[in-house]
Amino acid sequence: MFPIGDVESRWAHGRTFEQYVAAMTRNRDKMDALTGALELSAADRAAFGALRGPVRGLVVGEDWCPDCTLNIPALMKAATAHPSLDVRFVGREANWDMLAHAKVGERMAIPTFFFFDAQWNEIGHWVERPLKVDALLHEWDGAHKPAGKPDFTQMSWLKYAAAKSDFYQNELYIRRGLWREGLNELRAILAGEMVSNTAAPVAA
Repeated sequence: MFPIGDVESRWAHGRTFEQYVAAMTRNRDKMDALTGALELSAADRAAFGALRGPVRGLVVGEDWCPDCTLNIPALMKAATAHPSLDVRFVGREANWDMLAHAKVGERMAIPTFFFFDAQWNEIGHWVERPLKVDALLHEWDGAHKPAGKPDFTQMSWLKYAAAKSDFYQNELYIRRGLWREGLNELRAILAGEMVSNTAAPVAA
């Protein structure tokens, strides 16, 4: 049983994707551009179309968060092919308990996508970004991060942040198409093959 009893109410009072995008005050252009750029293949549509439902998705995220901007579009592309995936959006500040349930080590990250069946049992959750993308970003950081404590009043740190954003969105997601890593993780969670993208696969 999911440990948070009012999750159905939180979902019911959450925003639809259209409402979430309409309320964005930051990163909307990036969200719109990426949503338009991502295309499901026929195999993707068949894989998500074969999944059972109903499924309720609850996204905990914020528009200022780069990971939200880059990874929500993949979820919403999946929702166009899933026969009954209905997604709502809530903010981070009123949902720390949700994030604590899905934390990675001691870290609570956004976005976190939660999935529930018709009885509000948790199917699984997806956290932050695809595992392969996370590994590549850590590798890139090791080669490019300036020395010392972060100081974004300094040009070196500003250039680092801009270059990392370009590497993440344009190199990994657009040129290499690694948003599909997240799509594959989402399919596996919704199919019951794994509980989350931070846990081991479910034993057969």
